Amino acid sequence: MGSSVTVPVIGRTELKDEKWEQICAMSKLDMAQQRKLMADAGKPIWAWYAQTAHGCRLLGTVVPGEEILDKDVRHVKTVTCPICGGKGRKYLPKPGVFPVYRSCPVCSGSGITRKGYEKRWRDWQVEMFREEMKD
Repeated sequence: MGSSVTVPVIGRTELKDEKWEQICAMSKLDMAQQRKLMADAGKPIWAWYAQTAHGCRLLGTVVPGEEILDKDVRHVKTVTCPICGGKGRKYLPKPGVFPVYRSCPVCSGSGITRKGYEKRWRDWQVEMFREEMKD
């Protein structure tokens, strides 16, 4: 049997056609990356709510479940990803197969990350990532 995980923070997109999406995030950086990915997809995140005590710390709230507007949440400072140059994903053409994309492992496909975040990996891994994301 697998184990379950409670996601600290969940974001909500704008209500369109009586529908909205929930977007999960585990950290402030993850929140920033999800915010950019959803904005690029035309579905901006307008509010967040916490499910755990850690989520409350991320949002600066006291009570889990309290919805906080995105403009009221402290955002982390991000930079363009040095590995993929802000592209986030690379199209891998495969004949006869549906489109396949390779996401950058440093920025999780969003094109943004924290300054120096690539230093979490070894030099040989960073070089491998750069080679994979090269045009």
